[in-house]
Amino acid sequence: MLIGYENFGGMPDSQFDTRLAPYDYTYVKIKNCILDEVIADNNITIPYTTDKKSWDFNTVFLATFENSFECGNIQQNDQLIDSLRFKRRAKGTLEWIFIEEVPYNKEMPEYFVRDRLAYSLKEYDYAMFPVSQGIEGEPVISSIICTFEGLWLVNREDGVKLFYDLDYGSISHITNDREIELLERKYPMFYSTSLDYEKGSNSATVVGDKTGHDGINVDYLGDREEIDRVMSILKNHRPKILKDGNGSQRIVMTKDIAEKSMKNMHGGVCTISFNWFQVGDATSLEDLIDFEFLPDIL
Repeated sequence: MLIGYENFGGMPDSQFDTRLAPYDYTYVKIKNCILDEVIADNNITIPYTTDKKSWDFNTVFLATFENSFECGNIQQNDQLIDSLRFKRRAKGTLEWIFIEEVPYNKEMPEYFVRDRLAYSLKEYDYAMFPVSQGIEGEPVISSIICTFEGLWLVNREDGVKLFYDLDYGSISHITNDREIELLERKYPMFYSTSLDYEKGSNSATVVGDKTGHDGINVDYLGDREEIDRVMSILKNHRPKILKDGNGSQRIVMTKDIAEKSMKNMHGGVCTISFNWFQVGDATSLEDLIDFEFLPDIL
């Protein structure tokens, strides 16, 4: 019985003295031996190891000899790409976060995917995984430093950017700290709980895409449509991620939403203000899943 040896001339643990060239084999016969596992793989860059391997996108056949001599799946061999799965992770970490999966089209040279949950001033690894019948292949990975300006309120499907006349207001840090005075003590006792969250307020002027681009005209209809869109997101009673260009982020709920038209604008350009309070940690994978920013299966 041979354990831990490579059949095709890999050094230093070659079973044979002769290195076998990797031609286009159509027939291989193995006999007079005891085998625990046989695998053929398209990825020739992986290091040799005695660790067991599971089927992935590059696997040609995998025989595990578990009460069967079958070593492949006719539906998986020569498999085609069904879709592309996009994920990202913070630079230096190992855990991938799902962004989006799109159908694969060999005629399409580029794909556009929006990552609404990325934070400013942070470097990420973005990966594109080819997927066939649910099996992920080897990804293509690129590193990107994310930067943006203004204040954003986003969920998985939509987002609002506030930029003009932006007022950050003040942020209150709420904790449940109390002092308790007892008759028999000279000094009070201190009491606290794990309660620890933030709340604050913001305001900004909201305009449509066309207003002011030529330095003169105001697109009243476009402004009204953008105001209505922003208001609908602020009033949808759903958690949102509040993030800004300085790198801060938190999961919040919004309330006390108000709209005030600018002087002599007749309901066109206006300022929107709102209060918010924190309900979760935007850096916590568990909170992102609980508040439905991410699917529960990543």
